[in-house]
Amino acid sequence: MKIVLSGTMDEVRAELLALAQDWAEKKEPTYRSEAPGDHTADGSYQEGAGLVAPAPPHDPPAAAPSELDSAGVAWDPKIHAKTKTQTKLGTWKFKPGLSPEQRAVAPAPPVVPAPPAALAPPAALAPPVAPVAPAPPVAPDGGVFRKHENPAPQNMDGFLNYIAKLVGGGKTTHAAVQEWVSQQGVADLTKSEPGTVVALCESLRTTYGVPF
Repeated sequence: MKIVLSGTMDEVRAELLALAQDWAEKKEPTYRSEAPGDHTADGSYQEGAGLVAPAPPHDPPAAAPSELDSAGVAWDPKIHAKTKTQTKLGTWKFKPGLSPEQRAVAPAPPVVPAPPAALAPPAALAPPVAPVAPAPPVAPDGGVFRKHENPAPQNMDGFLNYIAKLVGGGKTTHAAVQEWVSQQGVADLTKSEPGTVVALCESLRTTYGVPF
């Protein structure tokens, strides 16, 4: 089959480029041939009379996010070659005939957001302070009250029970207590006032450290 090209150099170059792109995309090339349609109504031959203009090309769909070149630019059907070929540097090839201004409108590479700043670790909490136990109250005679301590005896029976507690604990003896009571100026303990009994018991508790 004979292929006939005519027109100016620019038109021939454009037709050759269209044929090359069609062959690269494995499409049926569009060409013109000398056919009966190239003749006019009076039977004379005229080049181009039967040439059928090819259908206008359809813009391919926009590139998917993964179709990026080495510069991070997405393939744009308006300015890049339909074959989606790349240069030696890995960038998209432009369509022929584009001006420098048209090539300059290529989209810039997508901006990668900066990673969020690392959060500072929380400050360590101070250890809890142990509560300080209050000091025990001080007794009027300078001693220290013990928890749940019974009051001093105020009668003879209470005094005798306390003496028995001291003697049973090995702190003293009955004879020593009797001698000590006499030294305190108490002749008859049974006739003593409650305050005297309390004073004697408090003195013994301070001496021996035995609670009532």
